[in-house]
Amino acid sequence: RVPLFREHEKIGSIFFMRPPDRPFVRDEVDFLNRVAEAVSLALVRIQKLEESAELKNQWEATFNAVSDPVAIIDSNYDIIQANSAITDHHPGPIMGKKCYEVLYKKSAPCANCERGHRFRLEEPKNHHVASYEVFSQSLALDPQKPAVFVNIYHDITQRLLLEKQLLETAKLAELGTIGSSIAHELNNPLGGILSFV
Repeated sequence: RVPLFREHEKIGSIFFMRPPDRPFVRDEVDFLNRVAEAVSLALVRIQKLEESAELKNQWEATFNAVSDPVAIIDSNYDIIQANSAITDHHPGPIMGKKCYEVLYKKSAPCANCERGHRFRLEEPKNHHVASYEVFSQSLALDPQKPAVFVNIYHDITQRLLLEKQLLETAKLAELGTIGSSIAHELNNPLGGILSFV
């Protein structure tokens, strides 16, 4: 019986069997201990691979659960990773393509693009102008390489339309208030004149 260890913690044993009339000699016991050590290392590696695969699946599920388009781009505007809000709406592979080509069908970077900062884009879309608020954050994955950028593209077109409608409604309400004040100011002297007449 040879114990299996993971970082000084016993995780099991390997049993090597032989008839009682042929006991293991010292060299064989040393060899079996090395075999058990190799099996322990292999088990630890398998466990770490399973843990990293599980973490990768959790990360991808979280990344794809974001409803707004999210892209990780490099310093050349090439897409390194994109969530399903982008990949589901674009046929074919998009990794390695330029973000402005995939998202806005442009041949050059967007005019207001400020990677690493918050900025706003306005793009023509279906006979109207769509507005996007882009939250961009630089991220250093490797100290030896240039930083990459995580961009979240939030469509604010509807919000801006609602704000514009609220502003127009407020203007009309103020105009109504002013109109009623003027009518009141005119009505008082007219009422007095009519009474006098």
